[in-house]
Amino acid sequence: MSNVKKVLIISDGHSGHYAGLASKESLEKYGYLQTHQQALIYNWFKKNVLSLGHFDLVVDNGDCIDGKGQKSGGRELHTSDRIQQANIYCDSTSFIKTKKRIVIRGTNYHVGSDEQWEDVIAEKLKSSIKNHLWCNVGGLIIDIKHKVKGTKNTFFSKAKINNLLWAEMKGQPRADIIIRSHAHYYFEASDGKTTAFITPALQGWGSEYGEKECDNTVDIGFLYLEIKDKVLSFKPFLFNVESISPEVYKI
Repeated sequence: MSNVKKVLIISDGHSGHYAGLASKESLEKYGYLQTHQQALIYNWFKKNVLSLGHFDLVVDNGDCIDGKGQKSGGRELHTSDRIQQANIYCDSTSFIKTKKRIVIRGTNYHVGSDEQWEDVIAEKLKSSIKNHLWCNVGGLIIDIKHKVKGTKNTFFSKAKINNLLWAEMKGQPRADIIIRSHAHYYFEASDGKTTAFITPALQGWGSEYGEKECDNTVDIGFLYLEIKDKVLSFKPFLFNVESISPEVYKI
């Protein structure tokens, strides 16, 4: 029996949005059509996840659905019905095979403030649900929650210092691996003792907020970890965004 532990981290699917994670079948169930971008990303995602086989742990690290889309009046959504959004997300990720699956709650704007729609997702997936997760995988402690604090330049030091302060008070375990999401870009850093990640997103390009308000690069994909004998190896799977790059007008 192999002592290699295989971990899949997926996040920011934003199902319900035109650029959100959705299989063709999950959308057609409600009479919606998969966009070209959605098809490219979803088929890539499923193919690569299946290539990794069976996992010991899968973590859905927040913002699984897009919510009601208040800031854009719902114009960017296949559906604002969060029951349908939750079903689309669950149907689109049900092919993943794992011993244990855990859902982490995302931001209230997307997943609900008066109610927690990711609790519904966790129930459908027969998963645990957490706000902040610590787990021992192959002898290494992984610290996971959705929202990242700081920028690429400050994230690692802030996350590690805060974890060490909490650990000193015995308020949480000292982490070997720190994982955050939310920012829709990939980042990794290590000092030889602690390794930290910001995971890529599974939502594609095209949100009105992103196009109008943001200049940062966007990474689409997921994170795969292997732990053997307390040694971490990892691979970020990043979608080739050239296939969905915008039209350049020539005058």
